[in-house]
Amino acid sequence: MDNNSVNLKNDAYEYLRALLLDCEIKPGEDINEKQIVEKSGFSRTPIREALILLQSENLVEVIPRKGTYAKRIDINGVMELFELRKLIEPALAVKFRSNMDFTQMIKLDTELKYICDNPDTTTIQDFYRTDIAFHSFVINSSKNERIIKMFLPVMQEAYRIGINNTFTNTEHSRNETYVDHHRIIRSILSESDADICKAYLYHLNNSMISALDTIKLTATRQD
Repeated sequence: MDNNSVNLKNDAYEYLRALLLDCEIKPGEDINEKQIVEKSGFSRTPIREALILLQSENLVEVIPRKGTYAKRIDINGVMELFELRKLIEPALAVKFRSNMDFTQMIKLDTELKYICDNPDTTTIQDFYRTDIAFHSFVINSSKNERIIKMFLPVMQEAYRIGINNTFTNTEHSRNETYVDHHRIIRSILSESDADICKAYLYHLNNSMISALDTIKLTATRQD
């Protein structure tokens, strides 16, 4: 494969990945190759190669004799995702808080507050990217490459779930999420293991409830 072909595949991958993560192709929606080719200007080959990569990242699912779809967000998937996050993220924050760059942590807190205070000049994508950046900051503080790599698809799916919640207005509000994050930061700075776990579980449970409400409301609208 020449460099031009590789670049086209990578560009097609980034293009489709953005559509899927931002739910411009909604969870469960048919991925029409012909329409994507016409809209994007890419040929079928890089689009198909990109879809194979995205299938391996669990953003795309192929249903035999039916077609290719954006990966659905269902109750079992949400429950499993948040069960993993509730088990691991508080434990990482407790164990590796001494590794944390508090200046960077406060910077992320300030960025999230700015986005909350300026809804007319910031986007929901800005908000969720900063939300995920905060959680990734804590995970990356472990300095454990296996943990960091394991959590990349988890954080990717968490972002997609958050964006999807906005379509049914069931998302945890920006200000509520900021307050949750700020509570986690205060607990980390206070070095209280119990408070860290409590703050994390409170926040993640709020996020899980929003995602489950979205699924239920979406199903009701489709009936």
